Amino acid sequence: MLSPSPALSGEPVFWPAPAPLVEILNETRFHSAIILCANSAGVPWTDSGFRASWRKVTLQLERDGEIGSGPPLDGLRHTVAVILREMGRSERDIADALGQKTIEMARHYAKGADLRPKMRSMVKDFEFELNKRRTKIVKPTA
Repeated sequence: MLSPSPALSGEPVFWPAPAPLVEILNETRFHSAIILCANSAGVPWTDSGFRASWRKVTLQLERDGEIGSGPPLDGLRHTVAVILREMGRSERDIADALGQKTIEMARHYAKGADLRPKMRSMVKDFEFELNKRRTKIVKPTA
């Protein structure tokens, strides 16, 4: 799937659809729009139409306790960035995934990632390397 980034930077982003999305798309009603999201008439959403419909969905999800309150579209960007950061992906990788030209916005969106598992693994690897490099004390033979 090649599309403008959610950050509206104009940078194209290629994201193959993950399996759960493919399943959802396979179950949806066919439409002739050349973009992924189309309204009930089968034509591309206008910005205001999409936001109005998206708001109704998110308000219901909030009422049902499925999501917290806040700006969900922006939250999706944060979620993707945080997950990628927790996976150990570089800021450049995250920027590319979000369609950002620079890493500063990737850094902003990935803020709050839980890096404790990564750091535990890194310290374990570091300790292993230190032990490999440790100079052995050898007593001279008499």
